Amino acid sequence: MRILFDASILKPGAAGISTFVRSLGTALLRIGDVYILTSVPNQFSGIDPARIIAIPESTQTFPQRQLWREMALRRHITGLGAEGLIVPAPEMPFRRISVPSIAVVFDVGPLARPDLYSVARNIRMRGLLRPVLRRSSRVVCISRFSQQELGRLLPGYEAKTEVVQCAVEPSRIQPLSEPVSNENVVLYIGTTHRHKNLETLVSSFASLPSLHLILVGPGTEKFRDASQNVTGKGWVELPELRILLSRATLLVNPSLYEGSGLPALEALASGIPTVLSDIPAFREVAGDAAAYVANPKSPDEWKAVLSEICSNPKRREELSLAGLRRVSQLSWDSVAQSYIDILGAVS
Repeated sequence: MRILFDASILKPGAAGISTFVRSLGTALLRIGDVYILTSVPNQFSGIDPARIIAIPESTQTFPQRQLWREMALRRHITGLGAEGLIVPAPEMPFRRISVPSIAVVFDVGPLARPDLYSVARNIRMRGLLRPVLRRSSRVVCISRFSQQELGRLLPGYEAKTEVVQCAVEPSRIQPLSEPVSNENVVLYIGTTHRHKNLETLVSSFASLPSLHLILVGPGTEKFRDASQNVTGKGWVELPELRILLSRATLLVNPSLYEGSGLPALEALASGIPTVLSDIPAFREVAGDAAAYVANPKSPDEWKAVLSEICSNPKRREELSLAGLRRVSQLSWDSVAQSYIDILGAVS
């Protein structure tokens, strides 16, 4: 079955969804008859370049991306003889296409918790998600929690949804023993969106002078001068990220709402003990392989849990090994095969 993978949402230097798109797309190329549409072809290195189709950089913004889909996507489907389409985002052409299609829903946070998201994102999801659900042959949710939330908030589409959870890139699964630094470093990797709850985490370090918080990801540089023991690095390239991971005592994610749990999954795969907000998506992904903060809006609770884990080498070792066991059976090739099977079932 020849499949077209619309990776137009992929951007250079972006976290989260870009990691998902790049990983799933690479696995699909490895195991199937797949062609990828992308404005950043260098994100798929080591793959037959004949199966990577470059599209305009303007598609990295949503309005231009949707316009491009209306004008060009059908031409690519016809020209390649594609028998199915995967859009790894909650997006789809406005007009129905002639082949079976899958759209991916990561979360419905703007519907469930509009207070945590920007006005623009709230409007976009409220206006576009129902049409995407109608136009797609199938909708893949990347966690059971997201599927349940979708059914709760937009009832009537349950029969079209499937759950296919994520994996991790094999290169990320590398156990780390003790940090190379004697300093207790707590590392956050991600964005600074409101639902990430970084202000609470940062404020907890005002009374944790023995720990050093390093924030990595787009926008985190705004915390550069938050306090003496907080460093906002902003976006860093992979070599520097690996150095930071080698220094880390703990990985942390204080999100108030997530649909996928992918940040937690990648944290477990690093082999570094992980502390997470106690939210459903993280529990689904991490289970007993992470420590949790019951009230993620409480700086005092973050202080207590981080202090306890940092002072307990045995507990850190238990969490590290449990995390690696949790992710050791996951495979992007298996995830990609699930998408191919879903398309095959509706073709």
